[in-house]
Amino acid sequence: TTLGGEALLKHRMEKGDLFARGNVEDANGFRNNADYTVASFGVGAGYWFPSRRGNLLSRSRIQGSVDFNARRYYLFANDLRADTLTRRSTNLFAYQVALLSRQNPLLNYTVTLGGRHLFMTDRTRAAAMTATEESSPSESGFFLDMNMDRRYGQLHPSARLAVEVTPYAPGYGPSSTPVFFRFGAGTSWSITRKLIVTGGATVYVFNGTILPTSVRIYPEASIRYALGSEWNSYLTFAPRVSSNTYTGLLRENPFLAGDVELRPDEIPISATLGLEFDRRVVGSIRMEVSYESTARLHYFDTTAVADRWDVAYNGSTRILRFRLEGFRRVLRNGWIRGSILVQESRNDFLEARLPYLPLYSGSLSYEYRFPFGLSATATISLVGQRNAGTTELDPYVVADLDLVYDITSHWSVYVSARNITDSRYVVWNNYQARPLFAGGGISWRL
Repeated sequence: TTLGGEALLKHRMEKGDLFARGNVEDANGFRNNADYTVASFGVGAGYWFPSRRGNLLSRSRIQGSVDFNARRYYLFANDLRADTLTRRSTNLFAYQVALLSRQNPLLNYTVTLGGRHLFMTDRTRAAAMTATEESSPSESGFFLDMNMDRRYGQLHPSARLAVEVTPYAPGYGPSSTPVFFRFGAGTSWSITRKLIVTGGATVYVFNGTILPTSVRIYPEASIRYALGSEWNSYLTFAPRVSSNTYTGLLRENPFLAGDVELRPDEIPISATLGLEFDRRVVGSIRMEVSYESTARLHYFDTTAVADRWDVAYNGSTRILRFRLEGFRRVLRNGWIRGSILVQESRNDFLEARLPYLPLYSGSLSYEYRFPFGLSATATISLVGQRNAGTTELDPYVVADLDLVYDITSHWSVYVSARNITDSRYVVWNNYQARPLFAGGGISWRL
């Protein structure tokens, strides 16, 4: 059973705006991974500076926000052992202030300053334990992010700088205060009306407490060529820095949440070749072939990472992907959307495919809006076989249905059904996914 609610309120004034948002969701009991509680609340405001010639604040906007998020959930059993159960609680307080301008006559820029404070508590109980072990790491992160650009005829130079400091309090590992820097520059050159070339370089600096300082310099480039009024082609090469590149409790892999100063041998890179067609409201299609490469992560105790269930963080990984997606308007009030993804990967540590990365996946949905206020959407999703270490997980198909009825211009009711065929499938090894699930609610908007 899942109960939830969400609210968003916006108020626009002559020179600014205010907003507030909040949501709560509680799910009770189909296996551990579906037993959780989430509550969040945030407020923010923005102000537009008046237009003045020769002023850096002309046509600029300053905005700020404060957010609080609380989560309570069960963590997957360590190493996929069912005899260990961890109840995790996280409380995140985040804030930021941004100054941005996209139409300033002197300089376009974005400057963001902010921070976060995260407190996490894990309570772990194993089948053979009579007591519960508890650990409570915390961190306070602060960041500055700046981007600037200006157009000079056919040239469009840009510069960027980012700094993040994340003091980490003892919980799972030793205390640490790593600092992450990123700065670079580039330019875009409109050679012809159809051909645009962009190039630049970025420097990454990791200054840690436990691991020595490392510096990485990576080029980036892109070429975009218009084949016609509706067709475009592009080729890009760029580094990728994710939340797993440097320290932080908020990692995609929950078992690495408390591990400090994870660092790659090399910065992950991505190269993409694409072709796209866009005919506005009638339809669009995009086809991409991409190659990604990630590197082994350094850790203050390398055996700790190797023992984790997610071995994607050990050894270099290469992923080759083919993606096809698009939508098409059908009849007067109908839209059909679809996507196909085929991917092959190789992890040097496993000498096999990357765990839980499906060989293929796809989705097909059809939405129709009736003239009397009812909107219906049917979706079918397919996920292919996945490597789970010692076994292969079978493919599965899931069908969903969503109905929304507009009672008035302000009030709507909705009903959603997930897995309407009641398919029994496994997303993670030994953890069966949720069966047929239905819910509904009412929404109000200004």
